[in-house]
Amino acid sequence: GAVKDGLLRVNSRIGRGLKRGMELSSLTVISCDPDTGRVVLLPEEGGLQEPAVRRSQSANAPRPRVGGETRRAASQRPRQRGGRTWDHAEATPLEELNEGDIHLGVVTNVGPYGVFVDVGAVRDARLAVSAAVGRRFRIGDVVQECILEVIDLERQRLAASLPDPEAA
Repeated sequence: GAVKDGLLRVNSRIGRGLKRGMELSSLTVISCDPDTGRVVLLPEEGGLQEPAVRRSQSANAPRPRVGGETRRAASQRPRQRGGRTWDHAEATPLEELNEGDIHLGVVTNVGPYGVFVDVGAVRDARLAVSAAVGRRFRIGDVVQECILEVIDLERQRLAASLPDPEAA
């Protein structure tokens, strides 16, 4: 019943065998910082096992040719991108927003290109904060005062800032 997730320290082979929603036991808390809500966990000795190596083909089965028709056909297929869309069809159109407006925002993505916030518009706004400040945000965080700085109608992008980024 924890409120925050914990960081589980395991080697990559074990980590690849874990799936979202799996229940784990025999974990030891190796560090806990109540101020930031960070918890680091380590499995007890023998607690998590490496997954068995699975082979998709038997050793005697013929292997597919590299190159030729099979490879060409695979490379011509369009790549399907799964995942989420950042559009919000039922939200306020960008044309109805004004630079300088202040909105309540909810963090939707934190990544290498910045922090993105849903401010009620059809697109999420990129929050203009330093990388150090951006690392403090988590998906779902509520941002009280997002000031719309740039509304680029041509590229369908929004940029927002905070009155005091260091206080975020």
